[in-house]
Amino acid sequence: MVLDKNSYLIILGAGPQQVAVYEKAAKLGLKTVALDYNPKADAIKIADKYILVSVNNNNIKECLTKLKDAGLKYSGVIASGIEVSPLASAIAKEFNLIWSSEETAFNTTNKCARSTLLQDAGIPIPRFEIIDSPVLPNINFPFVVKPSDNSGSRGVRIVDSEKEWLLAYDEAKTYSSDGIVIVEELLQGDEISIEGFVLDGEVLIHGFFDRNYIPGFYPYFMEDGCTFPTRLPPKIVKEAHKVYSQAVMALGIKAGPTKGDLIVTVEGVKVLEVTSRFSPLFPMILPFLTGVDPMETLVRWAVGMEVPRSLLEPKFTKAMAHRYYFHKPGKVSKLTGLKSLKDQPGVKLVIFLRNVNLGDILAPSSYINRPLYLAAIANDRETAIKLAENALKTVHIEVEHINK
Repeated sequence: MVLDKNSYLIILGAGPQQVAVYEKAAKLGLKTVALDYNPKADAIKIADKYILVSVNNNNIKECLTKLKDAGLKYSGVIASGIEVSPLASAIAKEFNLIWSSEETAFNTTNKCARSTLLQDAGIPIPRFEIIDSPVLPNINFPFVVKPSDNSGSRGVRIVDSEKEWLLAYDEAKTYSSDGIVIVEELLQGDEISIEGFVLDGEVLIHGFFDRNYIPGFYPYFMEDGCTFPTRLPPKIVKEAHKVYSQAVMALGIKAGPTKGDLIVTVEGVKVLEVTSRFSPLFPMILPFLTGVDPMETLVRWAVGMEVPRSLLEPKFTKAMAHRYYFHKPGKVSKLTGLKSLKDQPGVKLVIFLRNVNLGDILAPSSYINRPLYLAAIANDRETAIKLAENALKTVHIEVEHINK
């Protein structure tokens, strides 16, 4: 395919977790236009054009209007590391670009629609109920409450009693655009994050990671990154690949990126989530772990270029530990180790999710306010984990207690 040199690849979001998309597009000789509400976002200096607009699924009309008003020709659209596949599909439809259909984007973003489709297709998932009023669900305690369509674990919590139910319902409802929540049985087992790309109707799985959870945040879940390669036996890995691929097909993802979360239970592997986009970290780090290049695959596909399968074929294997920094609440009084973190042994990638400055007031650590994460690489899992943990120990965000 011959691309118009005067056309622009639309990239949704310009934060630190989208920088790699812009860099890959530039390497392929593509012009880009960034959409972001923050004029100081990290990737704007890399983009060729910038449109100031809030990038979210509830702001589709304004995004389309501003793209039209820009008077540009567009070669493609990408949503990566950000839960805006419905926005990407609406843009693709408006400007005749490549992305998942609007129906597929909705079904892979709305938890209620997704669970219903997967259940109807016979895919193993947690037992669930869709709730539009605070009536106690017919699922045994403890269970999990989630908003229908938010990301970043906002409004997701465990419920152990009827007393907690009303609080959890109200919280989840506030994060749901349609006021609907979904209740799922709480499953126990090892969790997996998985990445794939649907090419020529086949799900090519190129990422398989063990999720790492830490205690101390009840009733909320707190993931502390992931580890590669998996410690799960080949039989479970094979089952997970099969279940995930079946879920992707059941949700109508006929081409393009996809990510998912699975859990290994005593009854077998079950699907927790499948989306029609990539996660933030894995496309950036996988080239250093196995030699695959999901980001180039995504960019090429989005603009209609040829996508060689070799881009997703592993060539070697390194180990990785992905971990977050968890801060203490209070007024920031001292900062050390942030600038030198990237130079610590084994550290391949550091992503600062938010700026932390002296005098800032920090709320208790949560899923959405962690300041940074890193990825450390080694020849084996244990060494990678040790390197990641040691590197994080060099960072100190000291705080003063605030009297209320």
